[in-house]
Amino acid sequence: MTKEKKFSIYYSELVTEFREDLNPENFDRIPEPFLPLYGEEYFNSEIKIMIVGIETRKWGDMSEFINEANINPETTIFRNFKSFRNLDFLKWGNNFGRSFWDFNLKFLANFHEIDNWKTIKKSQRNDIAKSFVWGNYNSLEDFKVTAKKKGAKFTDWQIVKEKSKIFDSSKHLLEVFEPNIILVLNWGMEDSWLRESDDTLKKEVIGKYLIYYYLPKYNTHLIKTAHPTSLSNNRNIDYDKFNKKITQILKEKMAIAINE
Repeated sequence: MTKEKKFSIYYSELVTEFREDLNPENFDRIPEPFLPLYGEEYFNSEIKIMIVGIETRKWGDMSEFINEANINPETTIFRNFKSFRNLDFLKWGNNFGRSFWDFNLKFLANFHEIDNWKTIKKSQRNDIAKSFVWGNYNSLEDFKVTAKKKGAKFTDWQIVKEKSKIFDSSKHLLEVFEPNIILVLNWGMEDSWLRESDDTLKKEVIGKYLIYYYLPKYNTHLIKTAHPTSLSNNRNIDYDKFNKKITQILKEKMAIAINE
């Protein structure tokens, strides 16, 4: 079985379980769950990189998601692949180079030893832009961000929030994608989120907003830091140097693991 097929089967089963007993008409003002997106070159990459955010705002439509899931769970998991694989995210930064996506592109450039990160942003290194996975810690956005503003009932949101937790396990990301590196841009990530997948993990506090984890079961190196917005607003952090430090730590840790 190919890795792509494994993803399709694995997440189709999760979608099938999620949509059970849900009436699409009750959730038309709520965003849909975010499911992982990966580039065409990810599974061919020598070093597989995953970037995990907190949650994504205004992500699709829950009613449409459930309707499609009732018809074909497999096509449902690919609902947002077109935009991602068209590399639309290269245009999602800001003019200051300090957004969530600018931080990610700088990280990819640093890791692949590209001097100017805008080489990726300007579509001059699409091989790299197509080589990672994007996931989220929470598949469903918080109630107050979009659903509340659209007039959704909190009780309806609670129903799909509880159901959406089926997507939120770190085990799914690790088992399906087998990443060598994970960058978690969520300082609120609990250790328990990782321990449910590998209770033998090793943890090392590197510095402020910088914690390193090693998951022996998967041979995965993980850095947890704050969301780029928080880092950008912190005057005590040199945004770009901090980004480079993450790459340096990961490469050093990977080299040590290889030599042990």
